[in-house]
Amino acid sequence: ECVNLPAGYFAAHSKNEFVNLNFLDNLAKALEKVDWAELTIHREAGDFGDFSGFMHGYGVQLSEDAVFKLVDKDPYLAAQLLFDLGITTE
Repeated sequence: ECVNLPAGYFAAHSKNEFVNLNFLDNLAKALEKVDWAELTIHREAGDFGDFSGFMHGYGVQLSEDAVFKLVDKDPYLAAQLLFDLGITTE
């Protein structure tokens, strides 16, 4: 089985990315207490599930019109996206 755990990593792939070391330390301590032998497997071998929506939103290109609509509808969100991407006026 594969489990995707949060690791205290924030603002991924931006100039503001960082790791919360307190979170990571607490996660490590909690994982030490897990009885891994007791984990159950709920899938049949070879069943990888449906990952069709796994990468939804990555690599999606917006048209210029869609970008203008986003800025008009939610300028705060548009500004936050630009900030997260490291885009400035400088």
